[in-house]
Amino acid sequence: MPLHGVIFDLDGTLVDSGLDFDAIRADLNFAPKQPILETVERLPPGDEKKRCLAILREHELRGARQATLMPGIAAFLATLSERSIKVGVLTRNSRESTDITLDRLQLKLQPVLTRDDVPAKPDPAGLLNICENWGCGTDEAVFVGDYLFDIQAGRNARMRTVLYTPADPPEYAHLADHTLSSFHDAIELLDEFL
Repeated sequence: MPLHGVIFDLDGTLVDSGLDFDAIRADLNFAPKQPILETVERLPPGDEKKRCLAILREHELRGARQATLMPGIAAFLATLSERSIKVGVLTRNSRESTDITLDRLQLKLQPVLTRDDVPAKPDPAGLLNICENWGCGTDEAVFVGDYLFDIQAGRNARMRTVLYTPADPPEYAHLADHTLSSFHDAIELLDEFL
């Protein structure tokens, strides 16, 4: 099946925003490894939920203002463009912080979906939406992310997945179709999809 498009996660995949999820959990008074968005969503309306949303926003905006491109990603995006392969983004970040990040780094990708647009990963709705926007099937796209929720979302959408893992692969790496330790090697991986 020809490759129509590549969908990227944002933080930890396209960009390094320096978000420290353990620090965010500590500021929110959440337990280690507790899912942040899901926990905030379950809070009843009121002051505590507002406090948590404000803390999360502060961390995300700080990350957006300091984000840098991952090594090798600019060249990989240029190759995708040269080959007329579409590029989109699906992130669990807010629309506000995502737009700041992409504008700062001059990344013109389409479409870009955030948790404010579609249910958060691992729900596959965002991936399905992007494929529909592109007019292709999920078997004609690849999702690249750096975390378990990315791989789960891809699998839930019946889409090929690539786990970007520059450090030692995590215990769930076997769930991805491919792993990638550097975007400098991504063009070779891309050839496997064509």
